[in-house]
Amino acid sequence: MIHIDCNEFMSGNDYSVAKETLIHEGQHCVNFSETWNNPQKDHFAQTWLNESMSQAATIIYDQSTIDYHVRCYNDHAKG
Repeated sequence: MIHIDCNEFMSGNDYSVAKETLIHEGQHCVNFSETWNNPQKDHFAQTWLNESMSQAATIIYDQSTIDYHVRCYNDHAKG
């Protein structure tokens, strides 16, 4: 079960950030399930790889996600 407090994300009826978060966290659940239930795997994916796969799932869902992240990075880098 994944619980997301959408009030933190929503402005009006825009559920896009909540959907992206659900997809991101859903991939973590799939990754955990695939690793936990597979007796041939004795370890979990490294954190950076797990996070990268979750970001990729979000980008596959909505390509504009990458534009948003690049914009946030550039704004933060400017100070």
